[in-house]
Amino acid sequence: MTYRADLPQTVFALDTTIQTYDWGSRTAIADLLGLEPDGNPQAELWMGTHPAGPSVALLRGGERVLLGDVIAQDPIAMLGERVSNEFGPRLPYLFKILAADKALSVQSHPLDHVARAGFNRDNAAGLTPNAPGRTYSDPRHKPEMIYALTEFAALAGFRDARAARHMLADLDGGLAERLREALAAPSSNMNRAGAQAIRAAFAVLMDARLADTGTMDCRGSDDVAEVLASVQQRLDSADPSLASARQLADRAVLRLAEEHPGDPCVLAPYLMNHVLLKQGEALYIPPSVAHAYLHGVGAEIMASSDNVIRGGLTSKRVDGPAFLEVTRFDPGPAEVLTGAMIVEVGHVQTLRVPVPEFALTVIDSEAGWPLALPERGPRIALSVVGDVELITAAGEHRRLRQGSAVFVAHAAGAVSVIGDGRIVVGWTP
Repeated sequence: MTYRADLPQTVFALDTTIQTYDWGSRTAIADLLGLEPDGNPQAELWMGTHPAGPSVALLRGGERVLLGDVIAQDPIAMLGERVSNEFGPRLPYLFKILAADKALSVQSHPLDHVARAGFNRDNAAGLTPNAPGRTYSDPRHKPEMIYALTEFAALAGFRDARAARHMLADLDGGLAERLREALAAPSSNMNRAGAQAIRAAFAVLMDARLADTGTMDCRGSDDVAEVLASVQQRLDSADPSLASARQLADRAVLRLAEEHPGDPCVLAPYLMNHVLLKQGEALYIPPSVAHAYLHGVGAEIMASSDNVIRGGLTSKRVDGPAFLEVTRFDPGPAEVLTGAMIVEVGHVQTLRVPVPEFALTVIDSEAGWPLALPERGPRIALSVVGDVELITAAGEHRRLRQGSAVFVAHAAGAVSVIGDGRIVVGWTP
């Protein structure tokens, strides 16, 4: 095939945005892009149309246009009729590479109807979009999925109340005692009662933040320090060869205490599921599920929303009452993708979760063996290993070098991948 300049452009190289949050890695994103690290943290590489970091599309004549403007000019061609009708003339997902050297905040995202109600309530209160007291930025939910490009650690969802009490057994300090009391609800083996107990325990952590300084920005708590001293003592006396779940939680607590000194939420690993993803595994975070990414590099895709409600481990605004309101505290395992959520055909793996905004496909391409991108919807493809070439059915060619990304319009139809490399593709089914 040869390139035909007379064809409508359906594949666009993207200039992407790097977010320099303080928890980011100083090397991972630079290594992906083939750049020398500059010594500063680089937390996320954004691909999409989010106004806080919009991608720029490169047109054939050299013109640079915001990807959102390209989509708005011809949403049917760019998104497809179904996606355009359901979500309007906008990209319904945000695609990222996330590189964490330190923990992100413990946070939840609201369900769709909760987001709408909260957004309308904030509007009715006259809160401007950037008002300090505003909780809901838009009327949408924010489910997300993270695919591990390296070993990736996270907290997601909650332990059973009895298991959480076992984690806190024999720890000193009034805060540890209050947590154990909250977890000792009658019939805590029953799911509803267990959820109430876990919620009560998290409320203790919220109260500890307030009690320390009178605000939700807590630093230097003596109560937390007393607990941490006994955590260190317990870990020092433990047999390291056993590697128990409690030892794993103890180590996570001490690491969080170094990253977020004085914050009572460093004790969250005793209440939450500790998840260690191997490279190639993925974790789904539905709305209302509390979570915190601890460390590692992953490809993250989410519904395009700014509704993040934080419960701790952050210098940003924490809204304890809203966190307790929107979070589901039912105990249960984290949703690591298995079974029908993963479809593998040869060297192509597709990960689907029960939301309409996004899916993720991972393609391990080998020279001489063409593979295919998802055939429909708006697609963003990023090479994470090696260089490959994309060829549309109509004859458009696009070289995709490691670290570079392209937007592939719905109108491009079938697209072949040729070369040696691994690409990750975010798309709307």
